[in-house]
Amino acid sequence: MTGRDPTTPVWLVVCGERERGDDAAGPLAVEGLPLDLLARCELRLTAGLSVETILDIPEGAACVLVDAALGIEPGAVVVRPLASLAARGGEAARTVSPSSSHVLAVDQVLGLAEVLCGRLPDGAFVGIGASSAGIGAPLSPAVEEGLPAFRAAIAGEVLRFLAG
Repeated sequence: MTGRDPTTPVWLVVCGERERGDDAAGPLAVEGLPLDLLARCELRLTAGLSVETILDIPEGAACVLVDAALGIEPGAVVVRPLASLAARGGEAARTVSPSSSHVLAVDQVLGLAEVLCGRLPDGAFVGIGASSAGIGAPLSPAVEEGLPAFRAAIAGEVLRFLAG
């Protein structure tokens, strides 16, 4: 999308469930972000990404999608453009699988939203590698160790989009 309005808040869409092991990484990371940064965001907390969430993002707004992801090294942080994760058969879509999208995978959600709306918002996916998302499980040591880098990557992407 072109024509992003820098006065529009960045949509910070955070997926995850606190009681599901490494799936809690997104909400935990966002809790530690500076309040002045969060005040410049439209914060959406969700168990899993939905098409409706993407369709709610107004034209001209950017989106930073945050989630724990299977398929990358536990605790490792990845940043990818949203468009690269849309269902287009790209390598990123095949190798990064957010663990909290229980009904549809993120590439399918983004691809469907793009078809329905004719566009995807400017944006980035910021993920941390997860090893498990079992109900009642604690964070894995790798994800707990990776939280500061995850938080820094989230803040960096929000600031990048706020700068226009």
